[in-house]
Amino acid sequence: TIEQEITNKIEKELKSLKGLKRIQSGTYAGFSLIAVEFRPDVPQAEAMTRLRAKVAAAEGELPRGAKKPIVVEASISDEPILSLRLFGDVDLPIITSVAEDLRRDLERVAGVNKVNVYGDRQEVVQIRLIGARLSAHGISPAVVRDALDEASIDLPLGDFDGEEVGAGLRFLGRFREVEDLQKLPIATTASGRTVLLSELADIERGPSQEFSRTYYAPGGGEYQRAIDITLTKRPGADTIKTIEAVKALLERRKAGASWPPLLESDIVFDESRYIVQDLKNIFTNGWQAMLAVFAILLISLTWREALVAGLAIPITFAGALIIVFAMGYSLNQIVIIGMVLALGLLVDDFILMMEGMHENVYVRGKGFTESAIATVKTYAVPSLSGSLTTVLAMTPLMAIAGIEGKFIRQMPVTAIACLAMSYLVSVFLAIPLSKYVLSPDKAKTTRMDRLTKDYSAKLTRLLRDRFLRSKRRARSWVGIAAGILVLSTLAISTVPVELMPKGDGRALGITLELSPDASLDTAQRCADVVGDQLLGKPYIETVTKHVGEKSPFSVVSTSDQLSVLGGNHLVGFSAVFVPKDDRDRLLYQYVPELRRSIEESVVACPGAELYLAPDLGGASSEAPI
Repeated sequence: TIEQEITNKIEKELKSLKGLKRIQSGTYAGFSLIAVEFRPDVPQAEAMTRLRAKVAAAEGELPRGAKKPIVVEASISDEPILSLRLFGDVDLPIITSVAEDLRRDLERVAGVNKVNVYGDRQEVVQIRLIGARLSAHGISPAVVRDALDEASIDLPLGDFDGEEVGAGLRFLGRFREVEDLQKLPIATTASGRTVLLSELADIERGPSQEFSRTYYAPGGGEYQRAIDITLTKRPGADTIKTIEAVKALLERRKAGASWPPLLESDIVFDESRYIVQDLKNIFTNGWQAMLAVFAILLISLTWREALVAGLAIPITFAGALIIVFAMGYSLNQIVIIGMVLALGLLVDDFILMMEGMHENVYVRGKGFTESAIATVKTYAVPSLSGSLTTVLAMTPLMAIAGIEGKFIRQMPVTAIACLAMSYLVSVFLAIPLSKYVLSPDKAKTTRMDRLTKDYSAKLTRLLRDRFLRSKRRARSWVGIAAGILVLSTLAISTVPVELMPKGDGRALGITLELSPDASLDTAQRCADVVGDQLLGKPYIETVTKHVGEKSPFSVVSTSDQLSVLGGNHLVGFSAVFVPKDDRDRLLYQYVPELRRSIEESVVACPGAELYLAPDLGGASSEAPI
């Protein structure tokens, strides 16, 4: 069996892999799937080299009829980055031909890992042997098969190296036309006559056996026959550049003469949109922080200190990103979260230093050099202590082991880099820059300075008269504060904490598993009933119906990839929701409602089991940018 002759032999060789964490496998009719997971501390390139070497070593143990094993690099979050549909008033074989040409081109795009085509129906040449004629000539079917195998081969003929051009030469022996196949000699009779294939069989070109069907409903309209092309990227590849290259290729193909005039294409899912939105969010947070710091210092001090502190924020982020890139990380979603987390903390350094410079220059009337020295002496150590406190609080996150640790570690590293840069910039850049805007000649106290002086005196009297009148009263207030701290800690421990909360996406994969003996027509009837339920939902933008296969949006884990992805008993739907601003709830919050709606119509699907796989959004440690 395949499990004994192929799966077990390859697994036996793989078990000695250095750095191996887990092996999962699935054996099916005609093929075997094996998923190999390495420990997170093993470099990816090194792991792939070891894996390919072990698979090559196992090839010698496989049966002669087994094909060469294919090793594909995959990510723990190997989800689609782009999904498009080809549809229109065009025959399916023509759409299939365009999809196959497009698939070959897309597989050559840098960064593309896998191109999956769903709903296609290949055009094939069908050879139906006629038994009576074979018997009359004394020819067995095996002879015909061997003649086809030997004659239909493309062979390399070497290379041509000219002075100006070089080329690889190949002998194209594979049959391209039915007429050539009809003239294939099969055997020679006793009288010396050559028997051709056309004398033994009916040969015609036609569609292949139908295993699956795909339908697409653009903009909530009616379903029409379509082909689904879904792409995944190589781990660590630049998602934005990869998708831009794919879109450029698609536009070139659509502008070419070979593109059928009535053939349309829709991009229903585009991961780069979310990444661009994340970038916009961090830049928005950045300028909002600059504006907030500027406004606070403008009100409390003057425009001069506000200008210096506001300009220091983007300089801090730029320096932190240099540190992050030097450590081998990229600008991914986890790094962005770390930057946002640090944003509310790093502004304190600039506010402290500018407050110190203002106090010494404008209130105390000191010169710039004397003011700078006094500011550093007064605020450098407290500012450093505050930053170190935050750094120490984040350090335990860097000690988390395993996949989760590798996932989380980038966040505290980024936040710490931002805090370190903010301290350095505030001391070594913000203070020297203030020389050009803070002029001792124009020193004068502001209204805010006078208010600060008055309220500082009132606060001093309050502390002296109410809280620090005696050591006994001071100890009592310290005890009250400690009690509040303990109660707060106990209260926080009762609050539910979720390390990776559900986010919002736009893709939903729906799978219906019918009884194992279901036919493709049974699956079609079931898909039609459930598909009509999805069309009426105002929060769903587009729906793709898969008959005889799962939705690519449902294949989100290693166990999913090892399961059966196609068969007459499977029905899948790829639903893309409208943008977040155009609906009332997050995607996963619609799942219970959708489940109830689909279960009401599942009565038309005998023995069906329903599975929903919502895109929960959230952060990824992959390198999307």
